[in-house]
Amino acid sequence: MTFLNNLIRRQESRPHSYFNLLMLATFIGIGRAVQEHLFFGERVTIPVALSMIYFYFSFAMLLTVILTWLTSENPRRVANAVNLGIFVGLFPPLIDLLVSGFSNDVKYSYFMIWNFKEIPYFFYSEIYNVPAGESVTIWLSVIFSGYYCFFKTRSLVKSLVALLAAYLAFLTIFAIIPMLTTRFFVGDIRSLLEMQSARGHVANMSTMLYPFWYLGLSLLSFFALRSGVLKRLAPRMLHTVPFVLVTLWAAQLQNGVVDLEAALGALAVAFVFMAALVQNDYHDKIEDTRRMDFRIEKSDSEFFQILIMGFLFWLLIMGIKAFLPLVVIFMLTILYHHPGYRLKKYWLGSLKVEAAWGGLSFLTGLFLHPKVPIKPELVITMLLVAGGWSVVAAQKDLKDLRGDRAAGISTLYLWLRTRTQSLRKAHLIISWAVFTVFAVFSCLIALQNDFLGFSILMGISFFILFSSLYTGLKFSKKGWFKRQLVLLSLFFLAVLLLEVKLVTF
Repeated sequence: MTFLNNLIRRQESRPHSYFNLLMLATFIGIGRAVQEHLFFGERVTIPVALSMIYFYFSFAMLLTVILTWLTSENPRRVANAVNLGIFVGLFPPLIDLLVSGFSNDVKYSYFMIWNFKEIPYFFYSEIYNVPAGESVTIWLSVIFSGYYCFFKTRSLVKSLVALLAAYLAFLTIFAIIPMLTTRFFVGDIRSLLEMQSARGHVANMSTMLYPFWYLGLSLLSFFALRSGVLKRLAPRMLHTVPFVLVTLWAAQLQNGVVDLEAALGALAVAFVFMAALVQNDYHDKIEDTRRMDFRIEKSDSEFFQILIMGFLFWLLIMGIKAFLPLVVIFMLTILYHHPGYRLKKYWLGSLKVEAAWGGLSFLTGLFLHPKVPIKPELVITMLLVAGGWSVVAAQKDLKDLRGDRAAGISTLYLWLRTRTQSLRKAHLIISWAVFTVFAVFSCLIALQNDFLGFSILMGISFFILFSSLYTGLKFSKKGWFKRQLVLLSLFFLAVLLLEVKLVTF
């Protein structure tokens, strides 16, 4: 055991990086797929091989959470040690090659049958394609988890808990997620005979959905390790609501209804912009030091970049066309925040990026239904949304006025202030410009003889104006901005519920 103990210590002392975990997960996932194909003639498609990367990444995150909570060790040191545990993912084909030789009978599969009595709870079953190599490797990882906990705590009870938790984590990924996914998307499959039928082949295709759950598990694991990031992000997710509503509205105009695809598209937009919020906090840490009670670290930014790139890559594997505008949105978040570009430093560049985000959120909704041709009036609507967004987005800079000025960031407020010699006048100009955008939006609806929609949206537009101009006796810039965000969200919620069409030919 001395060798293993020294190996753990050396591994723990290495610098931690989520990019290192990504490279390791990629090496193990693709390496295992190649071995299965070479040794056993397993028909591993490229998408399935790539999905293994998500599996190893998420499982490493899960084990890190379990062992961090039980040992109270620094999660970075634990994560480095966990890398040893997931490295054994390369072993199953090698072990099965020694046991069975080159054989087409060796297969690997998840358990998808909705029958809890049939689950191979010991992770070994020739019938359900869980061969000896897979079983040995899983139990090695489970035992390693228990041993690591005992090595750090010398507590037999905590070690047993670690064994149980690691076992349940494997069971969740091996059986629970596949069973639930199959039941939801394919229906109940209750026997091996049914699994081998045509419905079983459809169920096997559902494995392409697993990366979505793996990404979710990775995100939950990250928040369990860095709860401060969640507390920081949760209230700020209000920033994403207008973009989400615009995506739903576009999908509704394109397909006639807000369906499951529209909901998933809206979730994707929120997901990408969540990463933008993390980037914003990390790259703004210098000017935000006095205002932030929790610091976003470089590793936090790394994790979300990997998470979003993994999500976008999964959309590409799935052939989902909405991948295209989402990639552009993500690239713009990097150009907007990264010190190498920092477009947010220039008020014109900042507003144009905001405009592109609004238009691309709309385009994401249109691309969710690729079989439906995009009508010219929807393209015009997208351009109108983008144009209006570049004006409306200017309001957000009021809350960060002092920090932006100290950091040398030019905003429309600061630009106007140098010309009007008054912040009040600059705020008045921007407030009326924003109102004009919403008023024009409402008037376009009136031209479609939708007077109910015109009345409601014009009323909300006046609320937005009055709210913008009213600062109150105890003015809070953050409170004021949240109020404006809520009203903006209310405007687009009304647009969605009224099924508003801006232009018709």
